[in-house]
Amino acid sequence: MSIIPCGQDEKLQRQIKDFAESLKVEAHKIGTHGLTEKDFYNSGLLPAAVERLRGQNAATMREKRDFVSLVLNHLQDKGFILEWESAGSQNRHDYTIKMSNGWISVIELKGCLDGNNTTIFERPSHAREFIIWSVCPRSGSNPQKNVWSGIHTRLSAEIIDKEKHVDGLIVWDWIAVMPVVCLLVAAGMSSPNPFSLGLSAKNYDPGRPGIVGVTRHPVIWGMALWAASHLLANTDAAGALLFGLRVWFTLWWPLNSSPTRL
Repeated sequence: MSIIPCGQDEKLQRQIKDFAESLKVEAHKIGTHGLTEKDFYNSGLLPAAVERLRGQNAATMREKRDFVSLVLNHLQDKGFILEWESAGSQNRHDYTIKMSNGWISVIELKGCLDGNNTTIFERPSHAREFIIWSVCPRSGSNPQKNVWSGIHTRLSAEIIDKEKHVDGLIVWDWIAVMPVVCLLVAAGMSSPNPFSLGLSAKNYDPGRPGIVGVTRHPVIWGMALWAASHLLANTDAAGALLFGLRVWFTLWWPLNSSPTRL
């Protein structure tokens, strides 16, 4: 896979904006559709073509699968998981993972969350944990808007409407801190934690505390880092309100309950 920089290329963003403006007024001259300029823009052909291209790009999964395979191989080599395998084309999900505690975790791989395929997922009956993993390495994408759009207008809507159960969401994008966020959230959600409000302390071994030996609240810290990193990238009033409040809300409870033992 190519190296992905930790941030957006401002020059590329300007080029994308300028090209999009040119495309809007010159698109009718492309191809052999046989329509007049007025009929072309009234036909809906342009937005449909753009949406088709977005879908084709989101569905290109080879590099994303290579990346996830590297991560899973590393986790297996380090003993964090027992084994993993590709689920094959006959299944909706992509990977089956056997954890050290015997749990079966299942991963369904997605592209950028703003794509329509975000709403298409299925939790297998044998899965103890079901995780959606979004890999979004598009150089011209906006990670903040992709995640917001995917979670609030697609993923959450599908979960509520169809009463589906998703145990975890991992998002890997252009923000440098995201690998750390993914590690904290994934480890926190899959490890027994006697200090968590929502996770069970069953099978917790003080001699091998795992991520709890680093911090009592890995998921909280993961969400706080996610919000803080996106706050730095969104310095307008809306960004400050959205991500600033998330940082405050995420850290308020642990800081007030036990500020010296995070």
